[in-house]
Amino acid sequence: MLSRITAIRSTSEILTKYSDVPPRKVRTFHASLFEESRSLSDAAATLALQFDQDVRDRHTVSPVREVNDLIIGEGNFFPTLENEAESIRNRFFTHGDITEFGLRAAFLATQPSKTPETGHRHFLNGTDRFLERQRSNAEEKEHGFDSIKAGRTLKEGADALYLRQNNVMEEGAYAATRRFRLARSLCRSVAALQIAELSKDRRLTTIDARNMAVEALTSYCAGALLFPYRRFLDEACDCRYDVEF
Repeated sequence: MLSRITAIRSTSEILTKYSDVPPRKVRTFHASLFEESRSLSDAAATLALQFDQDVRDRHTVSPVREVNDLIIGEGNFFPTLENEAESIRNRFFTHGDITEFGLRAAFLATQPSKTPETGHRHFLNGTDRFLERQRSNAEEKEHGFDSIKAGRTLKEGADALYLRQNNVMEEGAYAATRRFRLARSLCRSVAALQIAELSKDRRLTTIDARNMAVEALTSYCAGALLFPYRRFLDEACDCRYDVEF
């Protein structure tokens, strides 16, 4: 490659510095320039392809780099997760916005029967005893007792306890944070197979990278659930966002 560059430079210098070169020689030099330039272009293209192949085949130095390569390589767009988020919306949120209460109810609805180890059933086991004590106190004080309201309060407390024990909710977190964490938990529960399949990408060469990709893809799915790109794009096009004035 360097020899071809040297030949082109030498020929150009001759044509530039010497004005008395015979026309026949000038044509020869021009033909030489053409051939050397074409060969140089072919060599440069081959070299560029080799560099691209090396980049595709190389192993990155850290799990974070591998996950970044996956996201960048896909253009930060995963149609499988977009479709799954749309499916979750159609399944759980057909009658309104995706609220924190709705996300909480949807997540709990996807969970299997609670076992004593989760703390949820253990909490509910005390309900009957609590209600019995309240009834006794009410009878003694001759006050009414709303068992339905008390039961509902206990159920809400049990749900909140289950969410905290499973690291879904965090006390004192902002509303937006709670909403996003609930969305992540819902997506992790419903779209686990799709996320796991995407995490098997050949660009993820270590277990740490795959685990990190699962977390990133779960957050992507939650974002797609709360902020659907296709709906946003359709509404933006309907509003003619790209019209130039």
